[in-house]
Amino acid sequence: MSEKRFVNIDPGHGGSDPGAVAAGVEEEDITLASAVSLGHELRLLDIGTALTRSDDTFIAVMDRADHVDPGELFVSLHVNSCGDAKPNGVSVWYHGAHVPSKRLAEHIFNAIYSLHWLGRYGAGVISDTTRYANGFGVLREATQRGAAGAVLIELGFIPNEKDRMVISDQRKRNLIAKAIAAAIQDFFKEIGK
Repeated sequence: MSEKRFVNIDPGHGGSDPGAVAAGVEEEDITLASAVSLGHELRLLDIGTALTRSDDTFIAVMDRADHVDPGELFVSLHVNSCGDAKPNGVSVWYHGAHVPSKRLAEHIFNAIYSLHWLGRYGAGVISDTTRYANGFGVLREATQRGAAGAVLIELGFIPNEKDRMVISDQRKRNLIAKAIAAAIQDFFKEIGK
């Protein structure tokens, strides 16, 4: 198990897969900008980082957790979407019944929600197996590789104008990244790193 504090940051989508799109805003751009900010904030806390992509490149879902070593964290960033503009709010997903990932998800959700810019989607902290029998492939893979915690953050809903304004605002995005980094540091302290 890795004794170092290290986070694999996965900006969702990219390249031929822009993800969700609304009002000219593309998920792939929001997730990459958020990932860069999160990496910066984590390094300020002396936590090592690596991004699964650093530009507009497509990476298959099942390849995104390839570099996760046992004991590291995996954080995948996304923006939610649906058929209308009413749903809103942040949610943090973890795999199955993986307790450490659930604790990481709770830390991160509470940090983002406490900023009062984004509402709560559903329960806020949600197991991926409540949506798909086998969960999200990327979280399943990271957990199987021995991640100390693996989560997927949905940073609001892109069709929702209020959410879209928050995640499109660079200053707010940076403060959300700072809150996530602090939550990750708290999680590392909780598991003795």
